[in-house]
Amino acid sequence: MIPRADVAFVRRDAPATEAVELIARHGHSNYPVLGDHPDDPAGVIGVRELMRLPAADVTSTTVGSLARRPLLLPELLKLPAAVAQMRERDDEFAVVLDEHGGLAGIVTYEDIAEELVGDIADESDTVVELAVADGSGWIVDAGRRLDEIEEATGIELPQESDDYDTLAGLIIDRLGRFPTVGDRLTVSGVRIAVRSLDRHVAEYVRIEREDRTAEPDRTADVDRTGQEPQA
Repeated sequence: MIPRADVAFVRRDAPATEAVELIARHGHSNYPVLGDHPDDPAGVIGVRELMRLPAADVTSTTVGSLARRPLLLPELLKLPAAVAQMRERDDEFAVVLDEHGGLAGIVTYEDIAEELVGDIADESDTVVELAVADGSGWIVDAGRRLDEIEEATGIELPQESDDYDTLAGLIIDRLGRFPTVGDRLTVSGVRIAVRSLDRHVAEYVRIEREDRTAEPDRTADVDRTGQEPQA
């Protein structure tokens, strides 16, 4: 079980964009949704629910309207019984309650499998590969090929070198260094913001088309040395 103190939550009345931000920041596929008080598990929100939401509605839709019914398990439940209930509900994510009905933490199939066979890949490794719209842009897996990102988002990014074929590679090529969280750059009219890293390379990034009617964002244009271009 992952204890409550280590779990990221989102409120039922929060906009769906907050759930998208959680996925981008933490990289997991599912998150508990809290209701009227901290011990009120009102649902579960994940990539599957967000992928069904049209991009135009992501800022106006609440998390609670998208969340699925939570699978609630008592903290004292034995492992085989927990697995059986998760299989019966066909849900890889459960919210754990203590003996007083308070929220104790969460448990996933990954947690159970790690107990039995050691570390395995999070199911988010395959699910979160799909781009998730956040209103004006997309949160994408930078390890995806550029053509896959274009197919998922409609945003085209150039492959100007045979040295890379992923967005993570493009970012390194343009920066001329490994990125850091918060790095921003603009490539062919597409704004790119690095949200998280995995072993020194971009893991999740936000991309959006540049607003051609706005004033140029000089801070977003980065040359190959990672510095702003000189005037």
